[in-house]
Amino acid sequence: MQIGKLIADFLAIVKLKDGTELILHVDFQTKNDPDMPKRMLRYLYVIISRYNLPVKQVVIYLGKEELRMSNRIEMRADGTLCMRMR
Repeated sequence: MQIGKLIADFLAIVKLKDGTELILHVDFQTKNDPDMPKRMLRYLYVIISRYNLPVKQVVIYLGKEELRMSNRIEMRADGTLCMRMR
């Protein structure tokens, strides 16, 4: 699936034991990307809009450098975004 200049590495519809379906989105990352949470948010919006199913997103980091990417995005009360590690 292509989203603007973004191309999802892996998407699959997964059926759970209870019959629930969801989209599994896996992104393989080889470099620290300070905007990774925003990128995943863009993917999330398009995937939900297209498939109307719950989405589970996973980033698998394969880089040689120490992992420094934020894994969380929050919107503050003033509307600004805050990215941080858990």
